[in-house]
Amino acid sequence: MSDEDLALKEQLKSVEGQLKKNYCNKAALYKQRVRVKRKREACDHGLECPPAVRLMACLVYILAGYFSAPAVAYVAHVLRKRLKLDICEDELTLHVEAAFVACDLTVVMPILDENGSTQPRHLAKAWAWYTEWQLFEWVKTRNREQGVAPTTALVLASFDRFRARAPADFRPAPRGGPQVVGARVWARRWRLRWGARHGNLRTTEEMTVDEKQEKAPDLLANRDP
Repeated sequence: MSDEDLALKEQLKSVEGQLKKNYCNKAALYKQRVRVKRKREACDHGLECPPAVRLMACLVYILAGYFSAPAVAYVAHVLRKRLKLDICEDELTLHVEAAFVACDLTVVMPILDENGSTQPRHLAKAWAWYTEWQLFEWVKTRNREQGVAPTTALVLASFDRFRARAPADFRPAPRGGPQVVGARVWARRWRLRWGARHGNLRTTEEMTVDEKQEKAPDLLANRDP
């Protein structure tokens, strides 16, 4: 077999692999949309959000692997900030899933293309929100399991770990370590924005986990993310 024939064979294998991958992705999307549509039809609500908010919710929803929590947190944040509304989580979840069902995938999927996004600013914003949400969930878990609020140094280090998961072109900007004034300011603002207040706890062998948890700040005392 000539070199030209070998090259052609490799090209055909590559095309076949891409077609198979596209087919699997479309099949997964179709099944997800059908599932959410049925769930949406079983519940009626009248919540409406601006198109830009619905689009961002869809982007975050898909980035999170069709997990609604980070998108719900985004919608809740926008409603509180712009409209001064507090909607229950179940209703917001239905709204996010309904927005996904109604979205035009021929518009949404090209935005999510990290190699040539049609709206790179939207994609960068979606990754920024999803990264901060992952950090918030990590802080909640650490607080619940260990009874201590993470230090600023740990928060900043974990932020770097989560931001590294985003595509390079859409990765949130690095903040630096706790020795950087700007990084400490960002960490403080992040805590205020997400309700993850920081408290210094005495961690000695005499303190039980229950005692630490009683002294630990309640991350969700005032609001959801």
